[in-house]
Amino acid sequence: MFSYFDGGISDTKNPTFLDLLDLVKIIQNNPQADKIRKIRDLRELGDDSYKVLKRQLPYITPNCMVKVRNLDEVNYAQNFISFSRYLYFDFDIPNAEEFKTYFIKRYGHLASMICLSSSGGGISVLFKIKNTITINNFDDIWLTVRNTILKDEEIDDSCKDIGRAMF
Repeated sequence: MFSYFDGGISDTKNPTFLDLLDLVKIIQNNPQADKIRKIRDLRELGDDSYKVLKRQLPYITPNCMVKVRNLDEVNYAQNFISFSRYLYFDFDIPNAEEFKTYFIKRYGHLASMICLSSSGGGISVLFKIKNTITINNFDDIWLTVRNTILKDEEIDDSCKDIGRAMF
């Protein structure tokens, strides 16, 4: 399960919860499709105003479920619900469609979800993890997947934190 925030990145409270099938349905039949197309068009034109629109999109916390998306040391115990049992990897890469096709061929049998990012500047990937994930081993598990399965790929390492948003 994932925490789903409908009001953009500034919406950090009162999420609803989605499972992977619900998430895939939203991605495939996205009610924000027109806005996503505009974001992708602006990005393709080199217009950085796409970033403002992207921040208005609904998002999930792919690595975990939270009450409030604030997991700093002081608020972690109060806001964290559980790990999702998925790990999120973000790939910012030119020719995202081509890379997505390559990634599906190479890793599709291992990944639970592979989709274009909301801006079209890469792909977003979820891997289901069988091991129990805890705050103490999250980084180690993430790095193990990164350094074994995905060792040949350039990954946006800044997206590895527990409460990371995925638009």
